Amino acid sequence: MSFFGGTSNRKLSTMKFMSDLAQAASAVNAAAMNASCVRTGGTRALNGLRTRAGVELAIAQIHASPAGDLSVAALAARACLSMWRFTVIFKGLTGESPHRYVTRVRVGHAQHLLRQGVTPVDAAQASGFYDQSHLSRSMKASCGMSPKQFQQHHTGDTSALFSSLSSASYT
Repeated sequence: MSFFGGTSNRKLSTMKFMSDLAQAASAVNAAAMNASCVRTGGTRALNGLRTRAGVELAIAQIHASPAGDLSVAALAARACLSMWRFTVIFKGLTGESPHRYVTRVRVGHAQHLLRQGVTPVDAAQASGFYDQSHLSRSMKASCGMSPKQFQQHHTGDTSALFSSLSSASYT
């Protein structure tokens, strides 16, 4: 007779052991993630480098996935900082608030897609805007053009611009 109590129970016990092992591994990973955000003693310079590195990591995340969850709370958690401290350090590094910076990066990403001929609806979705009107308001505020006007201006398609001018009355 085996340690697990028989051959039929061996498979069940092995499966339970593997399940327990997987749970333990995920608990260790979660503890490691939490431990990386725990403040330890050290010099002020090292803490400054760690916080700056956390904010730089968040900035890299903004550029890597502009359509992702880029709320201040999510970015601050990624940097292992409070939302207030994250915002202060972020603004010191970039000169802009996190929200304004994210919006500017998203508008730039949408403009890149519009130059490639992607529709404004798809560009808005791929850039992380809630809908096309959100993209339109943001683009008008940043560059003075709607997404469609921007696309027509930068792809060389001026037929819609000239048709709107010819239909206007000049009396």
